[in-house]
Amino acid sequence: MAFWNRKKEDSKDQSPPSKTPPPSAPPSTTPDDQLSSGVLRTHRDALFEAIAWVSQSNDTHSMLERIVDSSIEVTRAERGFLILPDAEGNLVVRIARGRGKKPLVGEAKYSTGIVKRVLADNQPLNLTVANDDHALEIGASVLDLGLRAAMCVPLVTGGGDSGSQAERGVLYVDSKANTRRFHAEDLQTFVALSGQLRVALEKQRLHEDRLAKERLLQQQELMAEIQRDLMPSIPRDVAGWDIFGWFRPAEGTTGDFYDFIPLKRGRMAVLLGDASGHGVGPSLIATAAQASLRATLKLTDDLSQAFTLLNEDIGPRMDDGRFCTMFAGILHNDGEVWMLNAGHPPAVLWRAADGALESFGNNGLALGMLDEFEFSDSSRATMAEGDVLVVLSDGILEAESAEKNGQLFGAEGVRALLHKHAGSGASAKALTEALISEVLRFSGGAQADDMTVVIVRKVATDKVATDKVATDKVTKA
Repeated sequence: MAFWNRKKEDSKDQSPPSKTPPPSAPPSTTPDDQLSSGVLRTHRDALFEAIAWVSQSNDTHSMLERIVDSSIEVTRAERGFLILPDAEGNLVVRIARGRGKKPLVGEAKYSTGIVKRVLADNQPLNLTVANDDHALEIGASVLDLGLRAAMCVPLVTGGGDSGSQAERGVLYVDSKANTRRFHAEDLQTFVALSGQLRVALEKQRLHEDRLAKERLLQQQELMAEIQRDLMPSIPRDVAGWDIFGWFRPAEGTTGDFYDFIPLKRGRMAVLLGDASGHGVGPSLIATAAQASLRATLKLTDDLSQAFTLLNEDIGPRMDDGRFCTMFAGILHNDGEVWMLNAGHPPAVLWRAADGALESFGNNGLALGMLDEFEFSDSSRATMAEGDVLVVLSDGILEAESAEKNGQLFGAEGVRALLHKHAGSGASAKALTEALISEVLRFSGGAQADDMTVVIVRKVATDKVATDKVATDKVTKA
């Protein structure tokens, strides 16, 4: 764009100078639709300063105030507003400033009609109000506020590749002065400053997202630590039984759990549960279910009654679509086992006498699926010396083959492992290690779901099984 000053023409008159002094040169003037080079330098400097603020500062509120102040200063407006949606999507004034870099006092009123128009058109707007009739034509709020000039630029933050929902607001300035009008260069600078506002807001959003993720990670780590602490120690020297349990979450926390609860008359309750989903929510459900059933079994060994009470307790507290599958078994010294399966994968019993396999499936719905459900069925079996009971979560059964697309480890994988190793007299721990090693080999080390297993082997009262399967050591993750 060209800028010029009128030049005094060189005089061609060669006559001697007269005694009357020549008229002075007319003052420099600027066309009405252009700004002086000095003002344009102010615009440029303001934009460079805004870029520097946004790049260097982490104080978002101060950044926003300075950009709104700069918008007022370079456009010579009287007031400036940053208007953004709140959590409910309603537009609210985030920043309200006046001349002299001062906050506006009192209610922040602006032309809602201009803002709505800009948001609807998604285009910057530069308005000069000629008179009251023109103001009324633009909008009642323009007339009520006595405005004579206004500029407004749409702001869209978030959305796109960020994965967050886009938020739409505006940067707005106005003036009541009759002589005030905003030039094309004012609007250009105003739009550029709004761009820096978007950068500042996006910077704030990313910072808040990072803090939220850090808080979530800390919560998950804390919950995982609590879960590890709540996982029971493996019971040793239980008369007539060799017991082992193992778990590994797919994420930091797990919806799976196992528990071993000593009961009266030397009996031992064995639990394995799986709350649907991953992360903190399912882990809280699992923890609540584990604690509730542990307390209930101290009062009654009737598994049907205990599960009914447990369902009545946690069912109403679970969100729709959430549920928890669970298996419980009570081990008696003489080898008798009372079992109840609430929507959990069937437990598998391997018989040492002939290698036969028995399956113990559902006795009722998963916990939380129907709050009023009453458990009335259960299963019983008697285990002889050498028999092996395997209870596991679906994360093991649904492990996918690394070599054959879509092939699952499944119940067949569990049966094949028992046929291969159970007859050797291996301990519950050795069988667990063999199972997990085989599952991880099958999946190529990949894990899409929480994995949990409990293995119980019946031994003589005065005998403890020895490890006879050479595998890599498996520990709680």
